Amino acid sequence: MASVYQVAKKKQAILLVVLLMLLPVLLVAGVLLRTFSEQIKDSYEKRLSSSLSVLELTIQRGVDDFRNSLSRLAADNTLQVTVDLDIRPQLKRYLSAQFAIAGYQYIEVADKDGNPLATLGALDLAKLGCEYRQKQQSETMLVENGLLVFNRSVPLYYQKRFLGYLCAGYAINSVQATASVTPRIDGLAQLGWGGVLVPYGGDITVSLPDIPTGEVFDIQSSGIRYRGEAADFMLNDRMLQIYALVDMHQYDELLTRSVWITAFVVLAILVVALFALKMLGQRQRAVSELQVEREKAVITLASIADGVVTLDQDGYITYVNSAAKQILSSDLDHLLGVPWQEVFDLQNEVTGERVLNLSSTVGEINSLGAVDSILVTNDGRRTAVHFSVAQIDKDKRCTGFVVTLRNTQKERELRRRLAWKASRDDLTGLLNRSEFARSIKDTIESIEDDATHHCLLYIDLDEFKVVNDTCGHRAGDKLLQNVSASLKTHLRESDIVARLGGDEFGVLLRDCGREKGIEVSNELIEAINDIRFAYQEKVFHIGASIGLVSVTSKTTNLEDLQATVDAACYAAKEEGRNRVFVGQIDGDKISSRMEELRQASHIRHALKEERMMLYHQPIVATLNPGKVLHSEILVRMIDSDGTLVVPGAFIPIAERHGLMQEVDRWIIRHLFEIEGDRLRRWKPLGSDGPSAHGDFIYSINLSASSLTDPTFLDYVKEQLKVHRIHGRAIAFEITETQVITHLDKAASLIRSLRELGCKFLLDDFGSGMSSFGYLKRLPIDYLKIDGLFVRDILSDPIDRSMVNMINEIGRIMGLKTVAEYVENDEILEELKAIGVDMAQGYGIAEPSPLEEMPGIRNSGIA
Repeated sequence: MASVYQVAKKKQAILLVVLLMLLPVLLVAGVLLRTFSEQIKDSYEKRLSSSLSVLELTIQRGVDDFRNSLSRLAADNTLQVTVDLDIRPQLKRYLSAQFAIAGYQYIEVADKDGNPLATLGALDLAKLGCEYRQKQQSETMLVENGLLVFNRSVPLYYQKRFLGYLCAGYAINSVQATASVTPRIDGLAQLGWGGVLVPYGGDITVSLPDIPTGEVFDIQSSGIRYRGEAADFMLNDRMLQIYALVDMHQYDELLTRSVWITAFVVLAILVVALFALKMLGQRQRAVSELQVEREKAVITLASIADGVVTLDQDGYITYVNSAAKQILSSDLDHLLGVPWQEVFDLQNEVTGERVLNLSSTVGEINSLGAVDSILVTNDGRRTAVHFSVAQIDKDKRCTGFVVTLRNTQKERELRRRLAWKASRDDLTGLLNRSEFARSIKDTIESIEDDATHHCLLYIDLDEFKVVNDTCGHRAGDKLLQNVSASLKTHLRESDIVARLGGDEFGVLLRDCGREKGIEVSNELIEAINDIRFAYQEKVFHIGASIGLVSVTSKTTNLEDLQATVDAACYAAKEEGRNRVFVGQIDGDKISSRMEELRQASHIRHALKEERMMLYHQPIVATLNPGKVLHSEILVRMIDSDGTLVVPGAFIPIAERHGLMQEVDRWIIRHLFEIEGDRLRRWKPLGSDGPSAHGDFIYSINLSASSLTDPTFLDYVKEQLKVHRIHGRAIAFEITETQVITHLDKAASLIRSLRELGCKFLLDDFGSGMSSFGYLKRLPIDYLKIDGLFVRDILSDPIDRSMVNMINEIGRIMGLKTVAEYVENDEILEELKAIGVDMAQGYGIAEPSPLEEMPGIRNSGIA
């Protein structure tokens, strides 16, 4: 019995020792288990805070970009002009280009009453979001179809005139807005607005109770336990709720695993030690994960294209991303811990005043938005930037500021170049006609008393057409550049000089009396006379005729002023050219133009005596320049002495004196007479036997007089019938100006002639933006691209873009395109690369006589 009792006592002692040994192990295991659980929990909560910070920064950045983009678009001169002119097709194309790159959910332009002019994107959202207040900017939020849309409407102004509104929506949780952020967030992100929850970067939405801001909470949804945190995000005066949630499945697994490990630790100190080591490893991993989250936030900031600078509450720099270092041109070591005033300054572009004031109130700073300004670094370098500043608050206390900077130097320079090009003549760099007219109008409106006196000059070069017709357009362009340079040399900086078109120039002598204006005009004539223009071993001498009109307080009508100075210039030509003629509004009919009447009489006699001659210029395929598709019919007049007169010398006079109807009819009748056999034998493509010319043989230019002549259609029908010619062998060309002026009559005539089989070409297309508005209303077959864009296509990217755009418009509408002014093979190759169908110009073939007429002088002039 004693031995049994001793054994029992020994077992009890061993059990007691084991229990005494296990007690500290259990205590240690319990402490470790609790510590591990708290560490994992703390890690998850830090991950939640990190995710919320990334969400706040990304949402604020996206909204700021949207505001900036919409503000820049509203200030864009191209949009303002397009809305002002109500050119809706171009407006929609322009908005489409902006919509494609800006990431809007929708975009809409409305008129003054809020009626939409053009809407792109999600039309249903645009109807819900776009609210137009009386000439005021507005911002709203709406939730629709799982999207949280930030809507912004801004008023549009052009030259201080209210035009309407620009409205767009930015989906904060769209795929594009969340693509770069959601991979950096572990778990789910949700947004709340007005009690409605929407997913951020996914399609999972967890129903959430009313959660206090800043508190960590647990929630069960669809069998998954989530731990989350909520935050309030102020978007100006709008409160957004942001939620970050992580799946606690891994956390639960870790706790379960810890319980098992703890059970094994109870059995042995070694297991406890191993378990402790494992807990330490898990803690290290949690710390590493937290560090990874911090690095993700830093990478996110570094990947942003805009510069980001964070400041503490005293204005000392605490963080600078790589983009900001490039803008500030400084190393990181020289920036951190330095007051921002010692590194850079943000000044108003016009006044030079500082625009960043960190001592402002929270409302003033947050409402500042994006501002155009000049960034001045400590080394004096100036850079154009858009900047915005936001205050960082923690526990309702300012802890710092975030300043974002975007380098807009290239954008501003591009806008400046486009504005310059819109107001300038491409060839000479002088003001163009429209900008010159605006300058004259501003000058008239600025006259305050009778003592103010200006002089308006209208300059027309004499003998310029000889150079142009003898040596080609390239020589004429060079001469115009020489004349422009000479004019600028002899004028003051305060004077305004412009090229009005062709060989015509306008000059406004500001604060200049009439006698002084006459003296300056004679000096300009002498300067132009001194030009000896040499080209291809030929020397030309030109002169100038100048009309002068005074601009005083009595001058009230711009149209009368322009008409008078134009008439004065004609009078100077009539008096022998190379002189100045002083005109006066309501004077003695200085525009009687006896010489013009005499020339009009010559044209009538030429028509009566059959002293007209037809030329033709081939139109070839760009893919096969050796294949002549069509020919354009041109006309020359034969003077009484046998001299060949080019169109520019008699067509304008014929148009002003109502003779173009007779000229057009003579061309049609004479062409059918001399080319009747060929036209009758011609067969269109697809008929029995192919045609070398495709759709037609000859194209004939029609004047505005013929377009409005009610008997012209019957005349064409009669001639086709008399000469037994099918209408499909003939095409007619009409210009953009004629179409705009006589749209209804032009459309009616085109439809009637097309019923006869005739084709139609719209000539000089693209010379005015109105072309795009009227194109859809005209049943035409071909677009002839204005040669002004074609001849500089190799050197001017804007001209090339215009040619490409016109060609694309033609393709969309099923029209063939013809390029004019093709003066060399290089231009032809570029047109082929763009995809233009046909080409015409001196580089392909010069105009040549359609018939032989002996005794013609200067017959080489085409």
